[in-house]
Amino acid sequence: MDNSEFRFDIGTGFLFFSGFQEAYSSFERLKDSGVLSKVGEDDWGTDAPIRVVMGQKTDSYTKNMLKGLVKDGVSNYDDETTQLLQGLVDDDLIDFRVIKDENFHPKIYSFYLESNIPDDIWSGSANFSRSGLKNNIELCTPMDVNHERRSNFREWFDNLWEKGSSDLDVLEVIDEVESSEHIYYTPEVFFAKLVDMLGRE
Repeated sequence: MDNSEFRFDIGTGFLFFSGFQEAYSSFERLKDSGVLSKVGEDDWGTDAPIRVVMGQKTDSYTKNMLKGLVKDGVSNYDDETTQLLQGLVDDDLIDFRVIKDENFHPKIYSFYLESNIPDDIWSGSANFSRSGLKNNIELCTPMDVNHERRSNFREWFDNLWEKGSSDLDVLEVIDEVESSEHIYYTPEVFFAKLVDMLGRE
């Protein structure tokens, strides 16, 4: 693998178009930098250097947008993020697979910088959505693993890719994305609230 090449694996239980909107500037820099190119490696499973494996459930906007871009080659939407994605899809720089299993719920982001195994792997609680990347209080941390473990992650993702469906019609629309009913308090506020509640009992 040439040092100028870049690959990226996204494995996420939930993927929404809003995730691309939040990451727009990063994907734009990647495309404009020239580090993305078609992959000439049979066991990568696609020509695209960016592989996205997602769960089956999403919102109607994301499903319609992805189907339009990937399946039909056109889109009814005309914003800058859609145009960027259209360019990535048209140039075979990004590809998608859907896992038809309700138990699919990972959040893993693997970066290939210098070799055909991930050099940098991040994992945690963040789905690829605006909520996961920005609004929610999430944790996503780099994994300090050796070469063998990183090879295992590559093999695991390859198996997911092979198992996934390229037919975006299998995506199921969530009528309404549930928002958390829990309220987050900073530790100071939490303990102050706790002491106050205990004092009332």
